[in-house]
Amino acid sequence: MIDRAFAQNPLKTLFALLFCVSCPVFAASQDNLFLEARAAFQRGDIDKLDARASMMPEEHVLIPYVRYWQLKSRIAEARADEVQSFLARHEDTLV
Repeated sequence: MIDRAFAQNPLKTLFALLFCVSCPVFAASQDNLFLEARAAFQRGDIDKLDARASMMPEEHVLIPYVRYWQLKSRIAEARADEVQSFLARHEDTLV
C-alpha cells in the first residue's frame, strides 16, 4: 500500500528521502556551530562567538550555554537586569 502511494507520486518519495537525509545534516551543522562557538569563547574570540551564536536557532538544546558564554565574555559591562534576566530564564537548568 505504501509502495503504491510512493509510486503514484514520485515527488513525494523524493521529498521524503531528502527530508530524511537532510535532518541529520542540519542537526550536525548546528552542532558544529555550537562547537565553533565554544572554541571561539575559549580563545577569547568574542566576535566569532557572537557570529556563531547568531546562526544558531533559539530552540537548539545547547543555546543556553552559548548565551552564558556571551554574557560571561562581557560581564564587566553587563547591566544587573541582564544578569538577573539570564538567571531567571535558566533557573531550572544546569547552566
